[in-house]
Amino acid sequence: MYFFITKPITSCSNSLRSKAAPSDANSAPLLWALGDNSLIKVNILEKLFSYGTLQTENVQKETFGGTLTGTKDTLVGYVLSEITIKDKSVIEKSGTNLHPILKLTENPLDEVEGTILDITQQELHQADEYEVEEYARIDGNFKSGNKAWVYADASQITNT
Repeated sequence: MYFFITKPITSCSNSLRSKAAPSDANSAPLLWALGDNSLIKVNILEKLFSYGTLQTENVQKETFGGTLTGTKDTLVGYVLSEITIKDKSVIEKSGTNLHPILKLTENPLDEVEGTILDITQQELHQADEYEVEEYARIDGNFKSGNKAWVYADASQITNT
């Protein structure tokens, strides 16, 4: 079996474009496997750290259509705070308007426990849609040495 990475198909006839190949030119590259004269899309997994409502079964089912798997880990250099959510759909999914939010301290003694979820790129997009504007998705560093996306306080994120 051979593996190769391509960009999504963006300019071809509709009969050639498959549902597995999105037409969004900004989509991430796709991993394909070639074997037995067939082309198969392979889901590239992302890592997303959850420390709050995305860990709950109800939010996962409502957001992703099922429950996710992951590994317990500890984010370093952050503390948990709390914000009041105003988005009615998020409140409905989570059952509360009070949500935890990560605040950067850069203190290596500050830690937040949670779960690094294994998700597809589509599920990562769904998580982005679930999170409100007070959160920004950034890279996180963990006690285990793992790296994963985290949703942190957007007001602390500076664009350089």
